[in-house]
Amino acid sequence: MALRADIYAAAVMAGAVVMVRSLRTPTPLAAMIGGVVCFGLCAVSVWQHRSLPHATRFWSAANHREVSMSTPSDDKDAIRELLYRYCFFMDRHLFADLGELFAPDGEWIAPYDRAVGPLAIETVMRRNVPVSPKRMHLTMNSVISLDDDRAEAQSNYLVVLESSGGLIPSICGIYSDVLARQLDGWHFRRRELIHHIKGEMGLNKKV
Repeated sequence: MALRADIYAAAVMAGAVVMVRSLRTPTPLAAMIGGVVCFGLCAVSVWQHRSLPHATRFWSAANHREVSMSTPSDDKDAIRELLYRYCFFMDRHLFADLGELFAPDGEWIAPYDRAVGPLAIETVMRRNVPVSPKRMHLTMNSVISLDDDRAEAQSNYLVVLESSGGLIPSICGIYSDVLARQLDGWHFRRRELIHHIKGEMGLNKKV
C-alpha cells in the first residue's frame, strides 16, 4: 500500500531530526531509533519504487474497464448504428468505409458471392455494385441478443431501386449477423444475406 506524499515527507523529516539529535547526543538508544527510522524509510522507498509500475498498470487497467463499461441498452444502440452505417456506406458507394465495419477476419456472405476481411469485402462490393441504378437499403425489425463482447442480430432488409418508371422494390430478406466488440467498438464478425423475395437487383453480377 503506497504512502501519501505528505505523510512520507513528514516521516523523512522526523527521521532526519532523530538522526541529527543522535549525532549531538550519541546515546545508544538515540542511535538505534535513528537507524531504525532511516532503514524503514529506505525500505518503504525501495518497495514503492519497485511496485509502482505494477500498481500503475493495475489501476490504469481498472480505470479503463470502468470507463469502457456500457449498459446493454448502450450496446444495442451501438449495434443498431453499425447496422445503419452499413446501409449508408453501401448506398453512397463508400466501400472502404463499409469494409472497416467488419472485424479483420469478418465474413460477408450472400447467395451470389462471399468475402473475408475488410479489403476483400470492399473489393467484392466494388465489383458487384454499380453506380447506376441508384439504390437504397433499409434495415428494420432488428432483434439483438448480447453475450458479453459477442452479439447476434436478426434484421429485415428491403432494397429499392431507381428506374425509368420510378421507384421499384428490388429485394427483401433477413440480415443474420454475428458481432464482436473490439477496442474501437462493435464490428461485424459475420453478416449473411438471406434472400426471401427477389426481383431485379441491378447488380453487375446476375443473380
